Amino acid sequence: MKMETPRPARRRWTLAVLIVLLAISAAVRLWAAWPNPGPKRFWDERYLVANTARALTDGWTSPQNVYYPGLGHFPTFVLLEAASRTGIAERDELAPTRRELGAAGYRTARVVTVAWSVLGLLFVFLLGRELGGPALGLLAAGLVGVVPWHLRQSILYKPDIVLTSLLAGAAWATVKLARVGGARWFVGAWGLGALALSAKLNAAPMVLPLALASLRRWRLDGRAALRPFAVALAAGGVAILLLNPPVLLDPGAYPRDLAKTAQHYEGRAERAEASRLDMPLHALTSLASEDFFGLFWALLAAAGLGLALRPSPRRGDWGLVVAFPLAYVALYSSLTAYPSPHNWLPLVPFVAVLASRAGLELARRAWRSGNATLATVAALLLAAALGERAHDSTRLAHREAVPTTAQVAERVLEERLGGPGALDGRVVVSELPLHDRLRGFATQGRTLDPRSPRVLVVLAERDDWTRSARLADARLWRRGAADASDCDGATVIDGAWWRSRGPDLCLEVRPWERGAESAWRVLAEELGGQPVTLVLPANELAEWVGGGSAGTSSGDSDAFSYEVAIGRSEGMPPVLQLVAAGGQELDCEPLRTTRRRIVCRTRRQQALTDLEVRLVGARHLSLRVLRWTRQ
Repeated sequence: MKMETPRPARRRWTLAVLIVLLAISAAVRLWAAWPNPGPKRFWDERYLVANTARALTDGWTSPQNVYYPGLGHFPTFVLLEAASRTGIAERDELAPTRRELGAAGYRTARVVTVAWSVLGLLFVFLLGRELGGPALGLLAAGLVGVVPWHLRQSILYKPDIVLTSLLAGAAWATVKLARVGGARWFVGAWGLGALALSAKLNAAPMVLPLALASLRRWRLDGRAALRPFAVALAAGGVAILLLNPPVLLDPGAYPRDLAKTAQHYEGRAERAEASRLDMPLHALTSLASEDFFGLFWALLAAAGLGLALRPSPRRGDWGLVVAFPLAYVALYSSLTAYPSPHNWLPLVPFVAVLASRAGLELARRAWRSGNATLATVAALLLAAALGERAHDSTRLAHREAVPTTAQVAERVLEERLGGPGALDGRVVVSELPLHDRLRGFATQGRTLDPRSPRVLVVLAERDDWTRSARLADARLWRRGAADASDCDGATVIDGAWWRSRGPDLCLEVRPWERGAESAWRVLAEELGGQPVTLVLPANELAEWVGGGSAGTSSGDSDAFSYEVAIGRSEGMPPVLQLVAAGGQELDCEPLRTTRRRIVCRTRRQQALTDLEVRLVGARHLSLRVLRWTRQ
């Protein structure tokens, strides 16, 4: 006689496992989202940040931009507005400017994104349970929770995870609508679809499964389905208008900003030499990559798609699930050839449900075969594949939550120089070409104050300290080469698993003493279209001494000129203005121009002068001073 677990007991176990799964997923995401609550961590947060700050200062109806619809920043705005009105935090602390948030604002925004991602896992569970029972729901939700790219998008302030979560909810409500009908599920399905569209326009293909489910109810319920359908459409329309005031107040805003996005996408596609015909293959390779599901789960998803399309009593329900991914890939491929992996994130819940169905079917067939060894192998294979995804996502969370030794060095520098923001306006030079933010500290401040003290930072990996210290002394410091070994006289910043990661570093701060032959490099990064201004005083400018050139006359002996190189920024023509002491603007004649870089040189002058560099629309700037001598 076969023993079965009583239904209430199974429900309790399902609920317990679901709670543990959601709790672990939330904890890992919060751990990764919490550090570095500022604008320099995630570049793509700038659009929603600007909208939220603008809403806090000018009101909800006037967003900074409409590259994304309003739901992406509406919950964060409501929370920050409530905190301001109740006195929990000052408005100036939450939004210091009309385009930026404070630390509390960034943390609130990222925590809200984490909440959306956890809600999405719940929706995936509900969808899987509706289609195949609790086991399918738990496996699908667990699989989505360990997809590395889903975790990555769960910790930054962008609408992609909001869109993905609401699409999973809309898919679940759509299946319920097709099976049960009634006003509740009409409003639920179409309402969640409208909310998804109010998060990002990529939700548009969800109209296909919603329409298919509504047609099924019309065939089954007749005219009784018309009234709830009309109510659902009205509710969805009202939600879209409330969450997107510019639709009525500034109708031209969306076409204007969306045209900019389309132009940007076309430019990226042209540079990548991509074709619209390549996009379906790009979707498959992206979803099968290690950033998403990996090859094993991707193959299971393909098998799950075959199961969903085969004749069966429930093929109609699975057809609703399959309709969105197919429509999404077709519409995306018809609109752009831009091969952006992050735009395949909305497919993750649907792929996870299909892969989980095929995985469970594999395990069940192995169990029903009566071969215990085969059943064990199948179960272990699924567990190992799920564990491998969990390992990759945990490593990603560790990278996001634990700072590098270079980032720790940045904090040490700030503490030594006077606290947070102390690097602003100071000249800091590093001999080690790190890929982290330590490279190019000279532009931490928008303006370099000529009166601020100069310091020289020697930073190197511990094993390479002696060579780097000698090199720094020879090139950037007047005294003789240092007799340094094993970080003598320097601060050691060592890597530790939970405290920092990366190579052990040696850090030494010295007074700035300009050498006879020293190098100067400035890296400036354009932020939000605002001009970057650098004031470079002549009496302390580190010179790059150049040799004479053909055509130099005796009158040019000991003459100087500036040579400037800027890197082009996306979508904006560069503007460069050089202003000498006294307000005289210096002409910079082009030397070399490429697709990514422009180099120009000023005319020769008899003496150096303080120089103000005004830069807009360029990502990098390098400056060198040439001293012309007769040869």
